[in-house]
Amino acid sequence: MAIGLPLSGFVPVAPYSVAGRPVLPLSQRPLAGFSVVSESYFEMMQIPLRLGRSFNPLDREGAPGVCIINESFARRLFPHESAVGHSILRGRDADIKVEIVGISGDVKTNGLNAPVPDEIYYPHRQLGRPGMTVVARTDGDPVALQPILRTAVAGVDKDQPISLFQTMDSSIQQNVGVQRIVSSLTGVFAGIALVLAAIGLYSVLAYTVSQRTAEIGIRMALGAQRHHVVGLVLHSGLKIVASGLVAGLIVAAVGAGLIQSLLFSVEPLDPMIFGGVVVLFVAIAALACLVPSLRASRVDPLVALRTE
Repeated sequence: MAIGLPLSGFVPVAPYSVAGRPVLPLSQRPLAGFSVVSESYFEMMQIPLRLGRSFNPLDREGAPGVCIINESFARRLFPHESAVGHSILRGRDADIKVEIVGISGDVKTNGLNAPVPDEIYYPHRQLGRPGMTVVARTDGDPVALQPILRTAVAGVDKDQPISLFQTMDSSIQQNVGVQRIVSSLTGVFAGIALVLAAIGLYSVLAYTVSQRTAEIGIRMALGAQRHHVVGLVLHSGLKIVASGLVAGLIVAAVGAGLIQSLLFSVEPLDPMIFGGVVVLFVAIAALACLVPSLRASRVDPLVALRTE
């Protein structure tokens, strides 16, 4: 059971203080995620315990108050020492002391593209609250659990309402819905831009090389070998493309940083993507230079010169 399930859209926050440090006025105290969970929550959700222990049935009403905090929160509060053994103060007057007994792995509770929040987990036997979420795991179809869970709840209290049944997969799909739209539109426009850039690059280079037909004829008439002429044209064309690629990659690297803030787990400098773009445009440039230069090199030098 839990209050503050990842990606649920409902993660309460509460002010806190650190025992042994000055207690600020209530309105100035920092806030952290306020989660109430059962003993098996971390195992059920496959959240690793980095240090200390998990909750157990002895962490109940009347026993010393305990809590678990996530690892990024622990590093920030206690950068040079272990957080286990220190205490957090909660309550309006910061008069309720709970000992930190464990450090859990970080969870992107507020969304896949949101930073990891500060989180404090409390045992439900010490801090029971209404409206908790029942979590279950299965190796089969999770949707098939719905009638089983409803029957189990009704067996305890037939008047207990169940407001929502949802799988974690559907929660993730809803959470990344906007990102999926953004990524799809970005992919479509990027594809269109890539095609237009490829067509434009080929057309410009092919036209530029075709304008050098007379030059190629003169070189051939003066005894230049065909492969030397083709190599010269190819070198000059690729030199222009190289300068454009350098400028384009710099702009793309800057733009990728902006995209990273919109999408989940997007590497701003993906070597496969950048390398693929370079290879594609170099191949297009080579083709645009080779085809007209080979055609021009096969023309009789006198015919090429006569066209002028």
